This record gives sequence, structure tokens and C-alpha cells, in this order.
Amino acid sequence: MTQPGSDTRLDGLSILILEDEFLVAIAIEDDLQSAGAKETLLARTIAEAREIARLRPDCAVLDLRVPDGLSLDLAQELIAAGTSVVFHSGHAEIEELVRVRGAIVCSKPSLPEELIDAVLASRRHLEAFSGASIVGASSGPSTPHLRRGSLR
Repeated sequence: MTQPGSDTRLDGLSILILEDEFLVAIAIEDDLQSAGAKETLLARTIAEAREIARLRPDCAVLDLRVPDGLSLDLAQELIAAGTSVVFHSGHAEIEELVRVRGAIVCSKPSLPEELIDAVLASRRHLEAFSGASIVGASSGPSTPHLRRGSLR
């Protein structure tokens, strides 16, 4: 694990985490904060995530299946509002995710570096997808570099 404050790749980003498994959510939060995320906003349900989304986070890391349903519609809402999306799920079916244009997929389990790379790729991908300039996105190819079962 990276020492807090030594990694700044996610510097200044606000990230919504939708994860119903408490220990997994805390591990994700720790990894993202260690990479410089300004704030992490935790939700266990889609309803909670929708409330938090009003704060307009820069990125969302979404588990696909949570107690109150699938996060597919939430992902589309977030992308439409200018929030980049990473699906972080061990249960993801490609057929379910292909209908969410603009999202990146990072399969669980993942290494912290893979999730951080997915967040950065989602920011670049949203910029290319929407044609807008995104503050905090690193310069680089607009085509997402995706690992382990990722989609566009």
C-alpha cells in the first residue's frame, strides 16, 4: 500500500463509492485516498448513492449488484451529469454493462493500482465521450486503457 500523501494521481478528485460490503468499501476508500483523492463518499445502496450524487462527485466507483438493485441506471445518470464511472464488480455480466456507454469496468478482486488506473481511464474516457474538458484528468490517450475485462 502507498503511504498517504505520497501518491497524487487522484489529487483533488471527489469519488463516490457504491459498495454494500463494508470492509471492501473501506479498503477501496483507503486506496483512493492514498492515491490523493480529495474526498470519498460512501454509499451502500443506490438510493444513498443518488443522494450523494447531488454533491456532483468527479468519479463514481460502483458495485453492479447492491441490496436495492443493479447500478446500471445510476451509472447512466452519473455519466449524463458529468461524473465518470467505474464499475467495480465481481459479478458483472458483459451483456448488462454494454448498455452503459462511457463507463469503465474493473473486475473484482483488483489490485489498488488497477482500480486507480481505472479511475484515471474513466476520467479520460468521459472527456472523450462528452467532448468536454475535465479538470483533474491527466493528459494522455483518450481511448481508455482497460484491464481485466473492461468495456467502453
